[in-house]
Amino acid sequence: MKGDADPSWLPEKGCHPMDRWFDCEGWWEQTLLGRQSMDHLQISWKEGELLGSGHDCVGIFSLDGVMTNDGLIDMTKSYAGKHRVRYVGTYDGEGLMQGTWRLTGQHGPWVIRLRRHRSNQESEIAEMRPTQQPAGL
Repeated sequence: MKGDADPSWLPEKGCHPMDRWFDCEGWWEQTLLGRQSMDHLQISWKEGELLGSGHDCVGIFSLDGVMTNDGLIDMTKSYAGKHRVRYVGTYDGEGLMQGTWRLTGQHGPWVIRLRRHRSNQESEIAEMRPTQQPAGL
């Protein structure tokens, strides 16, 4: 994310994207299971309320919680027809959320990275290559 030529699409701390959905990538880690990816992960927030959904090795889940203006996150991951997991952490203002998940007697790290907000009006980022070798290399 930090290497993007135009990071203006990233929400800053305290920013409220107003129903903009972000495609994300993420994982959580648990003893014996190791690192598990969260697939088809999408997140949005408005006026501090955070919403999301996706699926992982446990099942389909929804995310519901809050993010304060200074980037503190407290959300619940609810698996359809199963248990709930509390996720607490921070947002760095540059596209990275991270923290610790907790479930009765268990806990571990988690990370979610915002990839890009969804819009039909944007084109994909193309790789840029120099047309000639810079002098002195």
